Amino acid sequence: MLKDDCASELRVHLANSLPLPSNVNRPRIDLIVFVINLHSKYSLQKVEEFLQHVDSSFFLGKVCFLVTGAGQESHCSVHQNTVIKLAHTYRSPLLLCDLQVESFRAAMARRLVRIL
Repeated sequence: MLKDDCASELRVHLANSLPLPSNVNRPRIDLIVFVINLHSKYSLQKVEEFLQHVDSSFFLGKVCFLVTGAGQESHCSVHQNTVIKLAHTYRSPLLLCDLQVESFRAAMARRLVRIL
């Protein structure tokens, strides 16, 4: 996602579900990004289900919610206020981004790296 030269190493693990399998060789998890598509109620339901598998201590700066689809409100199945309340409940940042646009994806990737 990011092609900038950097002295640090960034490893990204994509998962479709939680809990993650216990693997001794898995690197430390510094940030969990829950992606919610406002065009899919299923997306929100899965995130709410997966949140039950995250230890409460992890929510202090290690979890954020990335919301897509906010630009096309007429197609939304999930109201934006619903995810705002979810982020507020877990005291975690809420980021909105149109992932269909390359420049927005790159900007969001840089923002997520800064959160780390």
